[in-house]
Amino acid sequence: MGEADGGEGARAQPAPAVVDAAFALPRPLVSPRGASMPPLREDEPGARAAASAQPEGWSGGELTRMVRRLELGDADAPLARKRERVTKAYDSMMVRLERVYARQGHAPVPADEQELRKIDLLAPRHLGRLNGLAHTLRKWWNAAKHERDQWAHPPSDKEVQRLVRDVIAELDGLGW
Repeated sequence: MGEADGGEGARAQPAPAVVDAAFALPRPLVSPRGASMPPLREDEPGARAAASAQPEGWSGGELTRMVRRLELGDADAPLARKRERVTKAYDSMMVRLERVYARQGHAPVPADEQELRKIDLLAPRHLGRLNGLAHTLRKWWNAAKHERDQWAHPPSDKEVQRLVRDVIAELDGLGW
């Protein structure tokens, strides 16, 4: 038996990769929560952020736009984008707070813990402004998630930008 027949001296050749362009995006090799924490569950904030993360400037393909239009219709697209932004901002904030919490030597927050309690654990009340900002973002996230099309009073884009900027400033000020 020769090498061409798959005999003893044959080298294993990797199978040609058949990859859909949509799945060829680079993905992080390590959990954003750090190696010391267990992997993310699908219902955790970090999992939502990781699942929805796309490379900067990525706007999706024609199929993505068509499906979005089918789901929402053109009139609902601005509200849907606002819900996505609020959700991504909240999820990103929670991942960052969870990292700091773990670095401080605390046990991971239980996945089934209420979001209200998670904020008070990860950004304690004695931090004052950060706690208040985090709770405001949590309220918007909760409204975006549960009220969906009936979101009574969605924040403006400027309000969302201001809040996110303030959260980042507070986290950076704490060295987090």
